[in-house]
Amino acid sequence: MIMQEQTTSFNKLEEVKNLIFGQEIKDYNEQLRQLRENVAKNRSELLAKVEEVKSHLAMAVQNTEQNLLARIRAVQEATDRELQRQDKAHISRKAFSEFLAKLSEQLSRD
Repeated sequence: MIMQEQTTSFNKLEEVKNLIFGQEIKDYNEQLRQLRENVAKNRSELLAKVEEVKSHLAMAVQNTEQNLLARIRAVQEATDRELQRQDKAHISRKAFSEFLAKLSEQLSRD
């Protein structure tokens, strides 16, 4: 009995609400539905853009890494070549110095 009275009261309340606010509530509900759809659509588009940007950034980082590694290798190779050249030059100077010392010794004997 109490349940039936509550249902009846609720139905009467709904009827009064529909009489007073009927079209406005329908309009608001429609606007709210459209807003929710727009938010969902915008969210999807935004997430897709974020994924696109992440992908581009990952590629840019990878390309930058490869370029830097290539530059480091080039500098390292150039440094190694220069060190080898200087080692050879140092050995040549040492050999030249030894040659001059021997020549000087021979000349002093003669």
